[in-house]
Amino acid sequence: MRGIKFYMSIISIFIGLSVLSYGSVLQLVPDSAVGFVRVKSLRGLSDDLKELVSQMTPMGTEPSGDPLAELLKRSFGGKYQSVSDLEKLGFDVKGDFAVAFTTPDLKRFFVLMGISDRAKLETSLAALIPNPRPEIYSGAKYFKFGEGYYTILHNIFVFSKDLDSLTEVIDLYRHRSKPILEEAGYQSLSLSLEDDVTAFAKMADVIEVYGMFIEQLPRQIEQSGGTESANSMLRAQGKMMSNMIGQIQLLGVNVEIEGVNIRVEGAIRFKPESELANRIGDKVVRLEEFSDLPPYQICGVGDLKEMYLLTRERMKDQIRMDEVTEKLVGDFWDGVGDMISFALNLLNPPLYEGVQVFRVVDLEKVRRYIDSSPELIRKLNEVFPGQRMPFEVKSVEWGKTELYRGVEIKSLKVRYRINNPEAQGEQIQMPSELNVFYAIKGDRLIIAGSTSSGNPLHDVLDAMEGGSSAADAEGFYEVTGQLLPKPTTVVLVSTLGIIKSVLKSTSQPNAAAMYMLIQNLPERYSMAVSTSRRGEVIRGRMNLSLEDIKQVTSISGGGAR
Repeated sequence: MRGIKFYMSIISIFIGLSVLSYGSVLQLVPDSAVGFVRVKSLRGLSDDLKELVSQMTPMGTEPSGDPLAELLKRSFGGKYQSVSDLEKLGFDVKGDFAVAFTTPDLKRFFVLMGISDRAKLETSLAALIPNPRPEIYSGAKYFKFGEGYYTILHNIFVFSKDLDSLTEVIDLYRHRSKPILEEAGYQSLSLSLEDDVTAFAKMADVIEVYGMFIEQLPRQIEQSGGTESANSMLRAQGKMMSNMIGQIQLLGVNVEIEGVNIRVEGAIRFKPESELANRIGDKVVRLEEFSDLPPYQICGVGDLKEMYLLTRERMKDQIRMDEVTEKLVGDFWDGVGDMISFALNLLNPPLYEGVQVFRVVDLEKVRRYIDSSPELIRKLNEVFPGQRMPFEVKSVEWGKTELYRGVEIKSLKVRYRINNPEAQGEQIQMPSELNVFYAIKGDRLIIAGSTSSGNPLHDVLDAMEGGSSAADAEGFYEVTGQLLPKPTTVVLVSTLGIIKSVLKSTSQPNAAAMYMLIQNLPERYSMAVSTSRRGEVIRGRMNLSLEDIKQVTSISGGGAR
């Protein structure tokens, strides 16, 4: 009797482990898959999306339908109207759901979903299939269903439009292959499966897709009348990007939705021997740097110098510089440090103003570059031989030197012509002048550009002297409080500020009226993007609050929730 109890205990443990092993649908995604998108809970994500849509819908207007169910119907078909309908069929909508892709072009995939009541689901499916006739593969039954096939393995429903993908899942179920969760790339990422949505892709396969895109694009341009020189430039850019992407080993993304707040977090890793591994910076951003930037719509600080240099090196075959120009540009990059700050305002597109702030490490080289900048700008027409540039420099002149807050500001007026045949005959008012400003304050070089009559360099110097800065702007502490630990790049964005600028420049009939309604709404930083490097792994995070867009939507709808 004791022996029987012992063996029954072993069997019970085995059954329990079997149930646990297939508790997550990802256990049935084979490592041959190129990647997956996994939803932790259909019910949970549906509720989050409903709340988000409800928050973004003006008062007096009811949201239509179940947004997640609509998305699933468009992607995979079906007649259900809500996630609750799936639950009634016997699916476990509180458990996880996944779509796994078996080819890099993402055309072949299969769907995995947990089951809460197998008997009910089998009855529901039988009612949907006229004269169901099961086929057998490796001891598992599968059925033809609509435009594809389905099977039920333990407590997981599997659907695929092609039989090969379905049999790959069955092979894994029969322990003939390993799950993708044991794949080295996924293991090194350690992505959190507690977020609403998790996505993982093997970068080797993503590169294949990108390669196909690069191969096809020049052909499309040729068919539309593009010049060979334009194609040559495109191929060079494509080769550079393909080479860079080829040095990346993996990519994963997590998405979390809470009310009107969205967080997206991902990670990549560079091959240890890759060039990028040695060029991506790891110096940690000091948030105090934002105190030296004006509160423009987009502001950022990052260890970016090496990326500028790498891009310049990769494009050498397409750029023609004489020895003097090459040395001046090289001296400039030798004369500044790795951390670069920047800020950009879209005043009334295409009018803009922007600034860059560099830390000076060799003042003589930087001054030589500034003094030579008129000649360097004039030579822009010659830098890309045989290319039809989007603009042609007509003249470059020094303006008056100005003293502002005790700092000398040099200015250049650059006049140019837009080379845009497509715009001929259209009422497009493109700016024809660019003002460039230079100033050195202590160990900082400030370069500013503006297509308006303003001088953004004043705004930088005001910020440096304790005036209005990005660090003082509304929303700064909220968005920077959600950055990755020890970030190496930080970019802040005011979505409302950009919306206002776009409305000012749009010729749509309602744009002007809409701008008048929202022009007094206070602008604030509502989005932050941060990256952080630790060894070979680089993580990225985007935090976005839709509160501002919610206000715009409420005003446009005539009410607020």
